[in-house]
Amino acid sequence: MRALAAALLILAASLCRADLVVPPGFELQKLDTTQGKIAKPKGWFYSHSADKFSLRWIIAKEDPNAGPYQTGFRIQFVPDATKAAKASPEQFVDRFIAQKLQVADVKRQCPAVKVGQFLRRCLETVEGPHRILYSLFWSQELDAIVVTIFGAPVAEWEKARHIADRMNEFELLGADFWKK
Repeated sequence: MRALAAALLILAASLCRADLVVPPGFELQKLDTTQGKIAKPKGWFYSHSADKFSLRWIIAKEDPNAGPYQTGFRIQFVPDATKAAKASPEQFVDRFIAQKLQVADVKRQCPAVKVGQFLRRCLETVEGPHRILYSLFWSQELDAIVVTIFGAPVAEWEKARHIADRMNEFELLGADFWKK
């Protein structure tokens, strides 16, 4: 738990948005476990889960607990990435992108850019009936990975794109987390 707390502390400096704006049509959603925050479209569903390797949050137009959702955003945080992925964080990201390049219709790729103590790459694809935006953040120093995924049906992508952009502005770790 100490390693998770240390990783979250450093991650907070990189992926926190103290100026998180909740625009009309959205509401503030707290992220369980970390007390982070995200602007969630009003009427959308929220789900949180965890296993021994990662924490996951889903915000979806359809209830993710009722089965697969069509439009939604997922955040996955892996604090002990090398153990979980059986590869370094950078190797995991490279392998993930290489696999997607082989099986998906790639619409856009972003080169690695520095975001605080993390590097970020993105990949936008069409996979079956869905358009998907992957953002992969990693840190060798912290041995951590954060993956965000926003997907929507291809026919609804242009309308949903502004939701993806807004939801990619989130605070993973809230100030209240350290008061426990």
